Amino acid sequence: MTVSRRSGVVLDLRGLATLAGACAGLGVATFAHAEEISKRTPANPQGQVEVSNTSGSVTITGWDQSEVEVSGELGEGSEGLEFTRNGDLIRIKVVLPKKSHDVDGSDLVIRVPARSSLAVNTVSADIVVQNVAGAQRLQSVSADVSTEASSEDVECKTVSGDIHLEER
Repeated sequence: MTVSRRSGVVLDLRGLATLAGACAGLGVATFAHAEEISKRTPANPQGQVEVSNTSGSVTITGWDQSEVEVSGELGEGSEGLEFTRNGDLIRIKVVLPKKSHDVDGSDLVIRVPARSSLAVNTVSADIVVQNVAGAQRLQSVSADVSTEASSEDVECKTVSGDIHLEER
């Protein structure tokens, strides 16, 4: 048995699971954990990919596959990941609760067909894009944006972050 003593309180750590179950049954919040994600879907090699993440990071890399892959970690307190495909459009969105002041950042690692077009919106999640030849619309409020530009249009906006644009 492991026992921890703090401020005169003795806590039997074997009872934590029982306590957590009782709290959940009463509707009391218990410890939440970050969630590992790994999802894929077929994609048009020249399709559109939209990404939305409030905080954390978004790293997008172009590859030679006709599919979109999302991996990474959803922050503690996130409600889940919306990952949908409608024709040539794929949407990836970190879903947050209505009161999201206690939610940790989510780190998304996304691979897209190299000729995809991107629309990425974040609040305080850094955006990094590599090896994507399609048009890019990258926007953040208070995070850094870094991308490689090819012959397609690239639009980068941030209110209080830095922008790094490299020509390929």
